[in-house]
Amino acid sequence: MMELTKEFRNTAQEKLTAQEFVYFMTMASGNVPFITSEPGLAKSAMMRSIADKLGFMYIDLRLSTKDETDLGVYPIVDKHSEYDVVKYCIPEWAHEANNHKVGVIIHFEELNRCSVNIRNAALGLLNEKIIGEKFRFKPHVLMCASGNLGDKDGTDTEDLDSAVNNRLVHISHTLTVDDWIDQFANKNMQSTIIEFIRANPDNFYNFSALSLQNEPAFATPRSWANFSRFIDMVTGTGEFIEDENTKKIVRTTATVDDIIKYVSLCASDYVGSSASKFQRYLQDVKKVNIDNIVKNYPKYRSTVQDFISNRTRLTELLHQLKNENYHICKLTDTQMDNVIMFLDDIKDTSKDQIISYIEHNLEQIVDVDDAENKSKKQLLKESNHYRNFVKIHGKLEELFKFYAENRKHNDLDN
Repeated sequence: MMELTKEFRNTAQEKLTAQEFVYFMTMASGNVPFITSEPGLAKSAMMRSIADKLGFMYIDLRLSTKDETDLGVYPIVDKHSEYDVVKYCIPEWAHEANNHKVGVIIHFEELNRCSVNIRNAALGLLNEKIIGEKFRFKPHVLMCASGNLGDKDGTDTEDLDSAVNNRLVHISHTLTVDDWIDQFANKNMQSTIIEFIRANPDNFYNFSALSLQNEPAFATPRSWANFSRFIDMVTGTGEFIEDENTKKIVRTTATVDDIIKYVSLCASDYVGSSASKFQRYLQDVKKVNIDNIVKNYPKYRSTVQDFISNRTRLTELLHQLKNENYHICKLTDTQMDNVIMFLDDIKDTSKDQIISYIEHNLEQIVDVDDAENKSKKQLLKESNHYRNFVKIHGKLEELFKFYAENRKHNDLDN
């Protein structure tokens, strides 16, 4: 069991997501989590994320590529004067883990997909945390294992017996689109792919065990990440630079035209049938994007009218409108008028999404710490952005009334 100070435990809870914290505390308490899910759902990425956030060393042991000698079942002969003694050679990864100055997470991957001999050797380490008679892993070395679901996800797995199962903590791993975007995609992937998946969550994980017979490639968080890395490479993007306007570090992204070209050439090799849906999405994006709407909505108004009933597309545009570059405090009079015209056109289809957009802007304008002493209405009037807010309010008064009644912000409904 790992010794944790109250301070470190609080730090871990602060840095990790709720799911990551549960996984970490399971290991820290001396237990061994056995994490199972369909392939490509970021089990490895999750454990690596825990290690990175806490400053731990991360060791990945993919058991299907190992043999017993990699796990410490490698006999050596120690010669004595009267007889020879067989000992076991300690693997380098085990030596490094024990001698590391801070925490270590050792991840035994594909536990239920490797050979019986490898699995037995791995289970010996996971359960006893010793190699041979003398080498014992120190308390700062944490261990976990992962595997797949077998027939449910089209993988070849072996069932663990009841005695083994009872020694492990069985965790059914899940990953939501929002968690994946927040924890991984925003920092590591093309923004166009992220927006597509956000707008089309059914293509986040698009797997059927039956479909593998005809189409071996399918969409998973891992396969989307692989395709994004390919786009990074062929377009020379994916680097982090300082934005000239915001002075924040941003990730460079490929143009829609560049991505379309490679989607038609090879995206299906990565994400299967989701590639065609992604291509149609990109064609729609080419017709009109949020920048077109903000800067010259009258020109694109008829195009928006063509998909006015497409709630998914409108939701995506409204989400993009929440970007800090389009905050109402940064818009010119003309741009503000364009946004209001757009919101007014779609208000019958996207009332809830528009309210979310309004609330987002309010949260950015109003200093929550001052809200105890002043009403939000008063704070808003004192801000430099009151004029733009009143413009939206005047045009979409019914929506603001709905917003106020449902969120008890009655001081704004004037």
